[in-house]
Amino acid sequence: MLPETEEYLGYTIRYTRDEDPQDPLEDDRLGTMAFCHQRYSLGDKNFSSFEEISSQEDYKNGISLPIYMYDHSGYTIRTTPFSCPWDSGLVGYIYVSKEKIRKEFNVSRVTKKIQEKVLDILVAEVAIYNAYLEGEVYEWRVDNEDCGCGGYIVVNKKDEESIRDEARTAVMSIAEKNLEKAEKEQTIDSFPTLAA
Repeated sequence: MLPETEEYLGYTIRYTRDEDPQDPLEDDRLGTMAFCHQRYSLGDKNFSSFEEISSQEDYKNGISLPIYMYDHSGYTIRTTPFSCPWDSGLVGYIYVSKEKIRKEFNVSRVTKKIQEKVLDILVAEVAIYNAYLEGEVYEWRVDNEDCGCGGYIVVNKKDEESIRDEARTAVMSIAEKNLEKAEKEQTIDSFPTLAA
């Protein structure tokens, strides 16, 4: 979990939830998420039945994974079933056409190895979308400096470390610039003034 604040090189970095994050579905992705849920409008496409989803050409001629939802005081999605049969179940699919796979991977044939990579990507895309839906999107700001950035979707510990590394790198740059500025001002102040 990200700390609320962090002291680094004499600067204070603040980590907060990003209140206006960009929807990751607006990014260029491999998969298409299709949902069939009466209460929620999720994903790229919404259908009234699973039969409608399965009739989609890209779904029929591609690679797909199911999307399950656990809905109890909030909701979470993933590509594997949840253990609770009352508050969870199948809500959709993420899929990609073989044509798009061939184009994205620049191949003429979709091999087993490429299929495995595609499945890993689809699982990751659902995990990223889930983190977004759960509000796991953060930003950082450096106190008393015009410096910060947001839109970081946190799926795992590695993502948290990436945010902290980027914030620390920015602080190092700020510290170097401020040091150069102070040294320049000190050099200017040490020159004797000429009397008229």
